[in-house]
Amino acid sequence: MLVRTQSSIVNQLYLRQYIQLVGFTVAYYDYLLTFNDEVCYIWGCKGSILWIFYINRYFSIFALIPSLIGLFPSASLYSENVCSGFAVYEEATLVMAQMITSVALLLRTFALYRRSRKILTGILSIGLPLIGLISWSVADQTVESHPTSTFSIGCLVIEASYEVQSHLGFAWIALIIYDVLIFVLTIAKTCKERNLSYNAVFGHVGGLTDLIWRDGAVYFAIMAVFNTANTATFFIGSPVLQGSLSRTASSVSVSLISRLIINLRKQYFSRMQTIGTLPDSQMSMLFFSYNHHFSSSSSDLQNQLENSAAARTGIEGV
Repeated sequence: MLVRTQSSIVNQLYLRQYIQLVGFTVAYYDYLLTFNDEVCYIWGCKGSILWIFYINRYFSIFALIPSLIGLFPSASLYSENVCSGFAVYEEATLVMAQMITSVALLLRTFALYRRSRKILTGILSIGLPLIGLISWSVADQTVESHPTSTFSIGCLVIEASYEVQSHLGFAWIALIIYDVLIFVLTIAKTCKERNLSYNAVFGHVGGLTDLIWRDGAVYFAIMAVFNTANTATFFIGSPVLQGSLSRTASSVSVSLISRLIINLRKQYFSRMQTIGTLPDSQMSMLFFSYNHHFSSSSSDLQNQLENSAAARTGIEGV
């Protein structure tokens, strides 16, 4: 019986390691896939959304390096203090990565609603309590790592009570609630804009609206699967596998946010010739992707975009 139990623990530890490797693979592979688009549409440009793009993308890329090292057995890592510090580092980087993606979604929705203060206030009124829930779930735990255990692999063994681990599950529940909020706001606005675009004198000009709707739906669908699955591990998973999808879910979220911004930048350059036919909310979204000094008026936005022609020409020639 003891041998069977030990074998089961070792198998679960290896499974957890492989699951986390999926997260690293997604992050770095997607970075390579989209690097050319980043150079063409992001580098050398100014914009209110670009700073969040760089932080979102490169914070995770570099933060994953210590996490990747900690996955594998090494004599230098078989120190209880080192592995305890590694556990704290893991939680801190996961929280930071999710906070960054949440801010990116907030700014995207804020621009979609033409910088509506009511929308911003509404999102913050729900988001701030969710931040409080996340803070409680993360701070209310005491992590004990025992890397000298016979069954430890790298710094994967984190022994804590079921109650402590369950608290972490509420952090991911908060993220699910936030994603639902952003998704509902995005769908409500894009559906309205799609109806308006079909009734416009210029015909169907809803290309940007279709993009926002599609990207928002894809992001929500994918993250709903990963966040729900990861949340379930905290409440019904074995102690070793609790939270094993956290790193993978975070990496997928970061990659999707990067793609959302890159797609918006692509649409920005493709819509310059028809800029005068776009509804105000679409103008706001396009200009938001380029310059932070944007107005909610389509005429003002068009004038500012025309003044940026030289910068656009330089980027389109990349």
